[in-house]
Amino acid sequence: MEVAEANRRWRWPFRWCGSCRESAVAQLFTSRSLTHMLTMIKRLFILLWLVTMASVSLHAGEPSLKISLGIRDAKLLTITNVAFPLAFRIENAGKTAINGGSIRGIYHNAVVNLLAKSGLERHYDFASDGLQGYGLVPNDLQPGQSYVHGYVGNIITLFPSAKDGDYQVWWTLGDLKSNILCFTVTNGKVLPSLYPF
Repeated sequence: MEVAEANRRWRWPFRWCGSCRESAVAQLFTSRSLTHMLTMIKRLFILLWLVTMASVSLHAGEPSLKISLGIRDAKLLTITNVAFPLAFRIENAGKTAINGGSIRGIYHNAVVNLLAKSGLERHYDFASDGLQGYGLVPNDLQPGQSYVHGYVGNIITLFPSAKDGDYQVWWTLGDLKSNILCFTVTNGKVLPSLYPF
């Protein structure tokens, strides 16, 4: 008897809405719930598209930087007698100008790295040590232009505990890494080296 009643209830699983014995499957797929579901999917896609376009437009104006490490021309520096001072250079490789007020902030994220031949690596954080420099900051750094931080110092002034030996030095700015320069320290004097160890 129970089987007969179950068969009678599920004899035709898809029936019109409003029938007295409508199946559970038919209740799930009414035209009203299907319309609501399609509307929600449309809204979700529109929202995702808007978020994607907003993030693309935000990142399109971000400046692109290249960083490099060099040695300053000591003849131009009359304010110091530092031998082979380092030059921390940024170049605007993007398509928009970098505001001059934000250039010092860019350097606050910089870290100078020193690697000894023994494998000991030291770091100098611009922000925590308050690295100050001389000179003026440009109003804007136009695309293709470069700027060198006004700090005048070499690896001995940055890392006073550096003993005699061979060193590699570079600086990083977030994910960016500069080229590597090699130096030899002998009796407290810094000399550039052509060969990495």
